Amino acid sequence: AATLSFIPSDSVIGIGETVGLDVVVSDAEPERYLGTFDFNVNYDSSILDFNSYTLGNGLGNGSFDWSVGDLGSGTVNLSELSLLEDLSSQPDSFTLATLSFTGAAVGNSPLSFSEATLGDCLGDPISANLGTENINVVPIPGAVWLFASGLFGIAGIRRKIKK
Repeated sequence: AATLSFIPSDSVIGIGETVGLDVVVSDAEPERYLGTFDFNVNYDSSILDFNSYTLGNGLGNGSFDWSVGDLGSGTVNLSELSLLEDLSSQPDSFTLATLSFTGAAVGNSPLSFSEATLGDCLGDPISANLGTENINVVPIPGAVWLFASGLFGIAGIRRKIKK
């Protein structure tokens, strides 16, 4: 069975920061080259904002992007079909797509696959193991210090007024 996995550029980001997320396929069966895929990437839309996706070139230049893209409610659909008959130059592991997200709120967003279908160059199904990942969005450190200094300032003014 092939493996679909996520490789984030960073697993911890600040609010307003962008993270790239590679979707990688690996461990395909020998002599069975990936010719088509269709799957959803699920994320917590209250924590991450979806920006864009770019398909990789592992299915060759003769391929068709069937992706719907952002389906809303924390789901992105990615789908591609290769029109090439010979995919024997495909590496054992390669990036199917790169997605871009921005941290929207503090929290942890699990990432998962759903409705995943992989096929070889003849359209025959390839079974897949589906990986998961997490992106943690944290407050921006500079904002935390600014907030803390503001609290200390208010406390100091309040203390001065009491005297």
